[in-house]
Amino acid sequence: MELRKGKSLAELFPECRFDDVSGRTVPSEIFDDSRRVIPGALFCAVKGAHGSGEDFISMAFEKGAKAVAKDTENTQSSWRVINTGNDQLQIEFPRLKKNLAMLAANFFNHPANAMSSMVGVTGTNGKSSIVHMLEQAWRELGARSASMGTLGIRVGDALVDDLGLTTPGAIQLQRSLHLLVDRDIQRVAMEVSSHGIHQYRVEGVPFSAKVLTNITRDHLDYHASFAEYAQVKLGFIDSDQKCLRVLNWDDEHARQYAMDHPACDNVVSYSLADSRATVFVENLRVTDSGFSGRVCSPWGSGDLVTSMRGSFSVSNLLAVISVLCGEGFELKAVLNAVAIVKAAPGRLEFVSSSPRGADVFVDYAHTPDALLTVLQSLRPHTQGKIHLVFGCGGDRDQGKRGVMGNIASEYSDVIYVTSDNPRTEDPLKIVEDICAGIRDSKKIASTNVQRKQSIEEALSKARKGDSVLIAGKGHENYQIVGTEKLPFSDHSVVREYSAERCH
Repeated sequence: MELRKGKSLAELFPECRFDDVSGRTVPSEIFDDSRRVIPGALFCAVKGAHGSGEDFISMAFEKGAKAVAKDTENTQSSWRVINTGNDQLQIEFPRLKKNLAMLAANFFNHPANAMSSMVGVTGTNGKSSIVHMLEQAWRELGARSASMGTLGIRVGDALVDDLGLTTPGAIQLQRSLHLLVDRDIQRVAMEVSSHGIHQYRVEGVPFSAKVLTNITRDHLDYHASFAEYAQVKLGFIDSDQKCLRVLNWDDEHARQYAMDHPACDNVVSYSLADSRATVFVENLRVTDSGFSGRVCSPWGSGDLVTSMRGSFSVSNLLAVISVLCGEGFELKAVLNAVAIVKAAPGRLEFVSSSPRGADVFVDYAHTPDALLTVLQSLRPHTQGKIHLVFGCGGDRDQGKRGVMGNIASEYSDVIYVTSDNPRTEDPLKIVEDICAGIRDSKKIASTNVQRKQSIEEALSKARKGDSVLIAGKGHENYQIVGTEKLPFSDHSVVREYSAERCH
């Protein structure tokens, strides 16, 4: 379906003065990547951390761009149009990077305004799981819904677009929302990363609800400090105090925010056990198939049943329940809906039993807190030993490697240290950094930069009653080695190994 979009240059840049011809001109598209420019498009020459779009203005015009918006050094100046001849317009736009999201939203006719619900989920861990669960629950409750984030844009089980980023760039985000409007989607749950917040990608989105899962160490290769990282997350939650704000009481940063806003009707907290939270669980029990407990909330009480493993899954479900009830759905209907919700791909996902009878799981845990949480969650479901296969990404926060090694030593029984996405770093150096944090070296079964071999070794050693946790890559179907993205899937390695040994 053709996108319902299009504003004249005069409408997109109301403070500029155009002649009669260019003022009526409607750009065919909008891009901030010169390689994608098509004839008649508007190219936004945004300045980035490692380069500037202004270096590609000539290329954009050569490809047929109708106009180019570029930043102006003087933030106090008025917008102005520079006609460089041949009907090639350059528009000086103060604070272009910060205003790009609103410009894109304007171009696509503010698609988020057409949604009855727009939920942004931020936090170090749990974002993908919550948006995936929320989308499923909405569907069970009769709404046309979509999720957007690390797993791409999904409508039900269908992958609409593989975004490549947790939170897409400002223009791509608005384009994607517009496509969802054309699909008659009513509700969208999207992940909001710290990069997305810091780079103003979500400025043009009117969220009806925001969720904060937790704040633990991550992305310190990008943010100057943990304090800055935390403030970015909290700033997103606090930026619109009219929307529903849902916070994880079991996280110290989210709990403090909730405690600082006790009189707000639109601040809801959730907890696995603490009755001081707005929504909490009583008598949470591990069952043969998952968990059961009783949810207590301002909207009433009811039985919670889920087939998902890991207490963090229950915590994520409480966030979903809080959003849904906060939107006006009845608790009974919500509990019925979440009872059939399934975990997101690669989130403590049961893959199969190994040839020797061990349960094999894949999880996306790639931060210290996520690894700790998934190991703690797996223990009640494991009668024997936990075999852990994991590594750490290259060209990323090096300080977390030893921390994750220590967590592996404390909370697993047999450790296979291997590669994750080494990127341009030496994989052996990454393995050494991890091992430096492993206090009990006797638990190290192997150090092998070949991830496939490490997984197969764990599968060959684990027995019935044991659990094998393959952590770090989750749903990913690739491995980044150097600058190449090579096909690789933890799931496929497990299934192929098991198939070979069982026939």
